[in-house]
Amino acid sequence: MIVETLGLIAIVATAYYFGVGRPRARKAQVHTGLTALAPLLTGATVDTGRLTSTAGVSKLHLRGLYQGFHIEAWPERTDPRPTGVGDHGPSNPVDQFTVRCVGLDGRQPWSCQRRRVSLNPFAEDQLVFTASLDPDSIFAGPLGAFIGLPEPDPQLEQRLRGAGLIDEVARLGHGSHSWLPHVRFVPPIDFSRGFSQPNVSWLECRVEAGHGRVPTAERFGQLLDCVVRLAHINARENPA
Repeated sequence: MIVETLGLIAIVATAYYFGVGRPRARKAQVHTGLTALAPLLTGATVDTGRLTSTAGVSKLHLRGLYQGFHIEAWPERTDPRPTGVGDHGPSNPVDQFTVRCVGLDGRQPWSCQRRRVSLNPFAEDQLVFTASLDPDSIFAGPLGAFIGLPEPDPQLEQRLRGAGLIDEVARLGHGSHSWLPHVRFVPPIDFSRGFSQPNVSWLECRVEAGHGRVPTAERFGQLLDCVVRLAHINARENPA
């Protein structure tokens, strides 16, 4: 009887650790890490509420102002591959850190992501620019116009590249995983066609988190400077 009782206690304790104790410890660790980064922002808070940039999403994040820009930042562990790429294989989650600059000017959505473009396994990954709307997209025609998406801008990539976008994204550095870093801009789009407020625009940088889920203050400062430079490039070359 004693052996069975001890065994049951061990099972309950193990389940509690993996189901409650370890997640709480990780959340506390993230909270501490984000709090340590707060001095780099003005009016910074560590919040578990909804994101300003994505009203329907709640997560533990840091928010505040940097050089006049509204910033939201958080760590997460997700598969960085674009939708559709990993649909037919196992998920490959990676520890990432996201810095999002909210409420920016800009018209056309776009994305720039490090990825493998060669069949040569020894070839370097490259940064690939993608216009979020292309002629093959279902949102590029009448449906896109109906929900308020802008017409594709065929010169956007050339202007952004000429302004140094790729060089700035390269400054973010990279780890061992493809698909990171990933930078993308989402403009304000009125999906409801006037029945509610348009979504808030944002520019987002995702990088591999490395050894810790939250970067050092030095690394966070580098990410902030980079996202601000990218915001200025986008405002100049992708005007609303």
